[in-house]
This record gives sequence, structure tokens and C-alpha cells, in this order.
Amino acid sequence: MIDANYEMEHPKIIIKIGEKDMTQEEVVEALIRRDERVTQIFFFNKCRPLFISIIDKIFDCHVDYDEFVSELYLYLMQPGTDGQDAHAIRSFSFRSSLFSWLSTVAIRFFLRNKNRLIGNAGETSLSIVPLHEKIMIPTSEEQMNAEAIMQVEQVFELMKKNKRGQRLKDVERYILVIRLIEIYGREVDEVAQILGVNKSAVYNIKMRAMNAFRKAYTKDLNGHE
Repeated sequence: MIDANYEMEHPKIIIKIGEKDMTQEEVVEALIRRDERVTQIFFFNKCRPLFISIIDKIFDCHVDYDEFVSELYLYLMQPGTDGQDAHAIRSFSFRSSLFSWLSTVAIRFFLRNKNRLIGNAGETSLSIVPLHEKIMIPTSEEQMNAEAIMQVEQVFELMKKNKRGQRLKDVERYILVIRLIEIYGREVDEVAQILGVNKSAVYNIKMRAMNAFRKAYTKDLNGHE
């Protein structure tokens, strides 16, 4: 559940589901109650570029997008030890963006289940996905392997270390912008829509975000806490 101070400390992140603008809280609630329309649009449309990027980096063969994401969905919706379904989804604390959280969960899930998923993979290839739905990632990012992805995630954690209140909120926004633009290749217009700000604000946030990332990365290299 969201604590009483959440509304004051965290800006609303809007996700467009079809023609409707929904907060990520509303999206999570719809996923938990298994709203078929929201589930379909969110997992197989809105998250498609994100998941394709992750799958392409972890697997060295063509796989069926729908099949693999369905496996991830089943994991997210399975019951916990208390018998309550959607245990993983319910664990989302709303302290970051839903896309950022799902990225980490998906990376860990696909790495952990890589051999099993490859063994069960069907004949369909991701190459059938229309080109406009694929993420255009710079050549340097195309070479990033799963280990490098996890290293980036570790730098993100260092960026958040010992941050509280407004400072933590700012860093979480920095991480979201880096992830969307630099890793998943989202356009600035789309990022502006997700954040609910104008394009100029996105460019300013990105500049501060990259400075914060470089600072955390340098400290990590030097072994500083």
C-alpha cells in the first residue's frame, strides 16, 4: 500500500492505456484484478520496446515475444506463500516508476530462467515484430550483455544510496530518464509524456542525470562508499 506521504513526495506518472491516461497506481490495480484490456495493452504494447530490448540483450537467438512475456506475466501474477495472487506485482512499492521496476524484475527473471525458456521456445521469431515497434539502440548499447546491464543497475543503486525525501525522488527520476532514453531508446516526446513535463525539462533532467550517473560510476571505480 502507498503511505500517507506518498502523494506529496512522488509526482504522478501517467501511462496511456489506449485512449485513457492512467496513473501507474491505477495500472497496477487493474493488473491485480486481471483487467484483460489493461493487461493486454500494458504488457503487449506499452512494455514491448522495453521487453524486446531486454530479451535481445540476454538471449543470443530469436525467441517468441508473446511466449516469453507470457511467462514473465505468469511469474508476476502467481500467488505468494500467503496464497494471495499477484504476489510480485503487489510487492511494487511505488518508490520508482513501474517501467523501472519491471525492467529490473524482467532482467532477473530472464537471466534466472534462461535455459528453461530457450528449451521451451517455439518457432516464432521476434523478427516478425514491425520495425517501428523495435527500439533503435546505439551500436555501443547493442553490445551490452546481461552482465553489463546488471552493472548499470548497480550504479543506479549507488545513485540512490543514502538518499531520502526530495533527493531520492530526484535521483529516481534521473534513473528513469537514463533508462528510457539511453537504454531503451525512447523519444524525448514520449519521455516528456511519461513524466508529465515539457521537452526542455526532459533535456535538463537528462543532463543532471548523466552527471549524477558519472559521479556514482567514478566513486564505484575508485572503491568509495
